[in-house]
Amino acid sequence: MTIGTDRVLHRPMASPVPPVWAGALWVGDLDVRELDDAVARDTEVLRLDGAEGYRGARLLVRRGDTVLGFVEVPVVAGGLAIPVLADAAARFDRGAAERAESSAPDTTATTVTVVICTRDRADQLRDALRSVLAVDHPAFDVVVVDNASATTATADLIANEFTDPRVRLVHEALPGLSSARNTGLRHATGDVVAFTDDDVVVDPGWLTAITRAFASAPDVECVSGLVPSGELRTPVQRYFDDRVSWSRNLRRREFRLAEQPADLPMFPFSVGEFGTGANFALRRRTALELGGFDTAFGAGTRTGGGEDLDVFTRVLFAGGALVVDPSALVWHRHRSDLAALRSQAKGYGVGLGAWLTKVALEPRMAARAARRAPQAFVRLVGKGAGGLAEGPEHAVGGTDPSPPPTVGSAPAGSVTAMLMGSTAAAVPTTAATALTDPTALAATPTHEELAREVRRVGRLELASVLLGPARFLRQRWDGATVLDPASRTAVTDAGAPATASTMPIRHPTPWGIVAALVALVGLTALVPDTAEWWRGIAVGALVLVGPGAALRTWIDMRPSTTLVVVPATGIAVTILLTAAMAATGIWGVDGALVVIALLTAAGGLDRWVLAGRRPERRTAHRSRVPRFERWLTERATVVRGRLRPMRRHGRAEEGASS
Repeated sequence: MTIGTDRVLHRPMASPVPPVWAGALWVGDLDVRELDDAVARDTEVLRLDGAEGYRGARLLVRRGDTVLGFVEVPVVAGGLAIPVLADAAARFDRGAAERAESSAPDTTATTVTVVICTRDRADQLRDALRSVLAVDHPAFDVVVVDNASATTATADLIANEFTDPRVRLVHEALPGLSSARNTGLRHATGDVVAFTDDDVVVDPGWLTAITRAFASAPDVECVSGLVPSGELRTPVQRYFDDRVSWSRNLRRREFRLAEQPADLPMFPFSVGEFGTGANFALRRRTALELGGFDTAFGAGTRTGGGEDLDVFTRVLFAGGALVVDPSALVWHRHRSDLAALRSQAKGYGVGLGAWLTKVALEPRMAARAARRAPQAFVRLVGKGAGGLAEGPEHAVGGTDPSPPPTVGSAPAGSVTAMLMGSTAAAVPTTAATALTDPTALAATPTHEELAREVRRVGRLELASVLLGPARFLRQRWDGATVLDPASRTAVTDAGAPATASTMPIRHPTPWGIVAALVALVGLTALVPDTAEWWRGIAVGALVLVGPGAALRTWIDMRPSTTLVVVPATGIAVTILLTAAMAATGIWGVDGALVVIALLTAAGGLDRWVLAGRRPERRTAHRSRVPRFERWLTERATVVRGRLRPMRRHGRAEEGASS
């Protein structure tokens, strides 16, 4: 926010096109000290930069770095009436802000690494990077993670426009926000790692607020902040802004697992109160100890989201404190059209369902979640009904719970009433005036259309939750998980790879699954009163397929070789085991079957759990190749290298003799 000598207020996030909706709001922020100065100088009007087409304005009122709340006031002739604005801001507790600033610790020595993950959005990344480089914290660097981009636009942007030594570009070839953030985390050098997106503008005091929040208590491991909408140009943006809670979390709060907030019965699963992935920070040490981000979640994966929900709850269950500080401010541009809103709603729903699946599979989390399941179901169905959360219509803050006074003549009004009202009389005049521009009508939905779409979006989000479990389990099937203990290191550590793309995968190979299933089938032969025909099939499958399938998980073979080696391995193992048991005097048919089944299952599952496919395969998981497999692969390579010249020599001799 800047007010020049000519008393012009500028937006923190410029809008690319003018508004075509009568309820559009000009968005900016205002320091009450500047407002007091304007009042003292008898200034009557505060002009707004780029106010054409706006009838109302939403201002984030602050004192220095401390956020006080929002006000919405009418725009008259491209400006704001200072007396009206002063009346609206008078309700805020400035004394609390002054006390907070006077007692703020000095955190200038705290080092921070900002991680921005991007994919083919160089134009948006430009504004985000410029705002990050303009922050007032002295000790920070920036890691830009280019995540599987199809073009070189991001690399060209960094090379040509951001030569600042604080900016580093790294690449992550595996698509997925969590994989990209893990790569950024491992490239980070700061004590604190702050994560944001490429479609934001951060406040100059963003990192200062984050580091102060970490310094507020020794157990603070995660800090999130306020993410208000930087643009309210369309009714879709206003709907989204009213619906999400993290855009209006204006009260500073500290959350700990052992401290149940009285106003949050869903805690610690009231994730909307914890913030969002566009604005949060972790202690680097803690983030690595937790295993970074779970690659089963996030944009670019089948689940499409949920990575922020997962990391917030994991911090709490690990015993850390999570601080929500609205002074850590990041402006975000919400989706502006219905198609993007539908896509985002589906992603949120799938991500939520996937995250709930993980909660249900974690015993410690599941025990707490079970007690809150009825309330969670009611809230989820309410979301699916298309209900809207009440937005910050005027002055909203954490210091004064009293209802806001009426500001000006006709406030812009909440989109809740605008969209859900059944008649035109229910629509505030400045927010619901019918569009008259034919081109605007073509681009912007009518109130009835948007009201119907709101209900559809709610149902779509609820239905998408049902897709979450299957998507999550498929991600797990593909090996997606957190960093394994051996990989929870910085890239500067010896032997540590730079990205996820060159690491092996925890993946249940087909032959490993066959080995495990055949072992189970073989054990059914020991069940009393089993039919003889089935017992013969079970024993035959175990002997002829089981040990060979386990071996096949470790060694690549041609199909023709597999047909011979698999049964031969089983027969050989059976003969050797029988001879060994007979020699030791412990021979027994049942015992032999049990031993063969255990060897088969162990061989297949060891490959499943400890390794997976070839180490050069792209994967979402970072896991070291077992030592035995590395040795076996190296030996096989040596043998193949020796056999090739011998084969060529043999073929040459055959040709000469013919």
